[in-house]
Amino acid sequence: MKNVLFVADCFTGGGLETRIVEQIKILKRKRIRFYLLCNKFNPIYKKYFAEVSESLKLNDRLQKISANDVLTDVDTICNFCVKYDIDYIDCHPSMCILPAVLAAERVNTPISFTLHGVASGDFITNPNHLPGRTLYHLAINYGFDKYFAVAEYLTTLYSFLTNVSIVRNGSFLNSIKYRGFKNTRAVAIASRLDVVKAQLVIDFLPSVYKSKAIDKIDIYGDGDGVHNIKTFVSENHLEDKVCIKGWEKDLSKKLSEGDYMLVFGMGRVVLDAILSQD
Repeated sequence: MKNVLFVADCFTGGGLETRIVEQIKILKRKRIRFYLLCNKFNPIYKKYFAEVSESLKLNDRLQKISANDVLTDVDTICNFCVKYDIDYIDCHPSMCILPAVLAAERVNTPISFTLHGVASGDFITNPNHLPGRTLYHLAINYGFDKYFAVAEYLTTLYSFLTNVSIVRNGSFLNSIKYRGFKNTRAVAIASRLDVVKAQLVIDFLPSVYKSKAIDKIDIYGDGDGVHNIKTFVSENHLEDKVCIKGWEKDLSKKLSEGDYMLVFGMGRVVLDAILSQD
């Protein structure tokens, strides 16, 4: 039996988590055990892994990184690989990339990297991460044995990478009957609202609320970037048009009940929107 280790900053709920869980469901049939190392974990996913550890220090919420944290995480990953006899490492963005690459080389274990979207590598060129971006660029460019991307546009966005395979999310969409959206004047925006994605929502909002065809905008999701959206709504006096609904356990049902003409979102939200039409 093979042992595969997933390394990610956080595993709390979103497109990354959905993708990995779908992979696990398929590959478990081939007698593969799955392990997870991260900084923050949502226990609802515990059943999918043989072992989970939240012992990594680096994560995408940090404003800066230290050499000590990188080296500590390298040791953590190496010790985990030895303890559980890991045969393969699959790494996901973002700050865990550097220690994962260094650890994989030390324990001589194959490692792959998956690009999930624009945020997968924005820290490389983000001025706020200037001290570490060169090291991370080198890690991404030369540290992995294989690269995967969830869509074609990522191969252009990260054209400095070679040997990238496209493995799309939501490969089961052909089995879903799609009926289209409704003739209303309301739209929904849904996403995990971390700081990065909340800013994408803020950048996108003006093109929506300025439309004469739209009277109502509901925003579904939660995260540490929600406050930024609330501030934007308040400063622009949009309370009568924009409503932040928060987290919804059954998003497909809520979108169906909401009578929306359009749903904008990222990752799993697209699937929830389509499923809401059944």
